[in-house]
Amino acid sequence: MRNFYLMCFLFPLVVIAQKKELFIAPQQKAFYSGGDFSVDIQGTPNSDVSYRLVFLQRTLAKGHFQIPQTGILSLKLNFPKLHNYVVGAATLTCTSSQSEETKNLYFFPRKLFHEAKTSISYWGKQEDKIIKDLESSGAKIITIQDITEAKTKVTIVYKMNLDQYPNITQAINQACQAGRKVIFIDPQGTIVWPPKLASISLGNKSYINTLDSRIDVPVYSKVISPDVIEGQPALQFSPGKTDLYFAQMKIEHGQVLFLSGDPIKDISTNPTFFRIIKSLITNKELTHEQTN
Repeated sequence: MRNFYLMCFLFPLVVIAQKKELFIAPQQKAFYSGGDFSVDIQGTPNSDVSYRLVFLQRTLAKGHFQIPQTGILSLKLNFPKLHNYVVGAATLTCTSSQSEETKNLYFFPRKLFHEAKTSISYWGKQEDKIIKDLESSGAKIITIQDITEAKTKVTIVYKMNLDQYPNITQAINQACQAGRKVIFIDPQGTIVWPPKLASISLGNKSYINTLDSRIDVPVYSKVISPDVIEGQPALQFSPGKTDLYFAQMKIEHGQVLFLSGDPIKDISTNPTFFRIIKSLITNKELTHEQTN
């Protein structure tokens, strides 16, 4: 009888220990259509898994694989090219003998600006690859050496040290007076609030989802902290633990957006940055309600 009670006590533990979990853990959920992409599958080593990729009720790919000893396998698949402006929502289902997992994946056309009539000013690293990747969206990229040189509706400022640009506040005011939008990507240093600031909104990572819930949130390298410089309110960009990663300033007729993450570094394989740009061009704004 004692052994019987011991077995009854141990049996639930054995069931729990043997329960296998299967996870589809993609590094990203947004991809470009018309090419290969990879998704990580996590599971019990040596377990057999079947997979199926479905788009518009049509199976694009299916097969079987075995989870290696590392417990993770990179599954390489292909998605057909979509027409401009078409976003494809597909499902990837993986099934083992003990569990099943399904994830939604989204595929965007690489030519975001179909008619190539959009011009974007760019100030940052003068690397051919970055310029080429930006131009792959269909937009015309105009490199500049100062924000005040920009004549386009949107200006990208990449990895600026704000402390090394003493006239940054005046340059921002000038751009906003002309109705322009300036996007600072992964800046560092501190910026004093422009004197003609109409409003400011600070946001956490959910801001990206308000622009488009189908895109990925960039990895944050810095956080935004309110500061005071010589009695004037300011924003500081530095490593930290707060959950503020985005700041939006409305100044006169223009708008300034600070992103502490760096979606440009993955621009050749991930459409997130282009979707952010598209949202700004179409006047999608961060509101106070979206900062919670």
